[in-house]
Amino acid sequence: MLPNQTKTFVAKDSLITSVGLWAEKTGDWIQIHITGLGEGHTIITNNPSSSRYHRTLFHNMRQTMLAQHCWPFGNEGAETEVASAPELIPIQTRSGVLASDLLVRERSNR
Repeated sequence: MLPNQTKTFVAKDSLITSVGLWAEKTGDWIQIHITGLGEGHTIITNNPSSSRYHRTLFHNMRQTMLAQHCWPFGNEGAETEVASAPELIPIQTRSGVLASDLLVRERSNR
């Protein structure tokens, strides 16, 4: 496929398109540039505090570049392969007992 070339499937509800991918380091973070969608150019990053962070898309594009031997950063970016669990903040009840402890105790009494 050539840049900006698309192919629509017979059902007309999906298509294949070609895009250009390249990665570059900006400080501690890696950006993957995506071009070829018309005149469009967008960037995704492995920086979780960036508005351009998208863990699964970064992971998928990194895997594509790795498979084609185009990933210049070794294992950097691999942290996107595992979803991080949200930080849990303990909730203390008025009696001073943690709410999670109350739930565990209640369920074990069943």
